[in-house]
Amino acid sequence: MSADLDYEIDYPDASENNRRSRTPKDTIIRHEVKRPQTAIDYEDKVKSFLHTALKSTAGDEKTVADAAAIIRYGPDFAEAAGDLAEQDARVKKAIDLISAPDNPYVALAVASIPFAVQLMRNHESDNQVESRELKVPFFKRKFRLRFRLRLKNKWLRAISSDPKVLARDVFSDQTITKALKDEGIDIAYP
Repeated sequence: MSADLDYEIDYPDASENNRRSRTPKDTIIRHEVKRPQTAIDYEDKVKSFLHTALKSTAGDEKTVADAAAIIRYGPDFAEAAGDLAEQDARVKKAIDLISAPDNPYVALAVASIPFAVQLMRNHESDNQVESRELKVPFFKRKFRLRFRLRLKNKWLRAISSDPKVLARDVFSDQTITKALKDEGIDIAYP
């Protein structure tokens, strides 16, 4: 038994306007499922947070790899976090807490972290090991604690400045130095 079948294939024009880019979302590689609006909303909140992290990491050579990781893995992470927020009220509450612009606790944390990190970096110890004595209640002994203050975390170092550079940048601004002099505040900067 044989069949004589004649097929005619209609190819689209080769112009750029008729071509569609093939991305994984257009193929069977990634099966698209209609997601609930809540999951999409929380995905957007996580993406916003990741965007903020991206801006703070992309500008420094020490943390540019972190920016690359955010770009590469961030969208899938945000999507998974949004889906989990749809299922778990605790995750939804945590994302709301982190991403709420009107949350005064988050605003305080965001403002105080760079401030505290800069103060810590300003007082880093080079090679000195500082020693402090600590007396614990109900013990007869005193304990001597030795520590060196160093800021080793590359992300925290990236959000702070070298103390000499910071002082130069701040005190070379004529508006600031004039305002300080007007208030009678002397600066120990050359």
